[in-house]
Amino acid sequence: DVPLNANGLEQAKNLKIILEKYKPQAIVSSDLMRAKATAEITNSHLNVPFFESTLLRECLQLDLKRPRRMPLKSNVAVAPHRQSEV
Repeated sequence: DVPLNANGLEQAKNLKIILEKYKPQAIVSSDLMRAKATAEITNSHLNVPFFESTLLRECLQLDLKRPRRMPLKSNVAVAPHRQSEV
């Protein structure tokens, strides 16, 4: 479990602006430090209910070249974190 680096902090600040137009009703995050920090920074602007879950922790993906993304549905956006170094 590692904290956000400077690049991650900048991305989290940009994410809150991007997500604002979708008007999310809640933020759900992994309980790991990087994900939780991203969610907290994002929510500092959105101010919606925030939930964390161990069920959203990263797991090994066998095909790292093809990240899986889910479409935006019901004001919930889900995009898996992709590590830059394996």
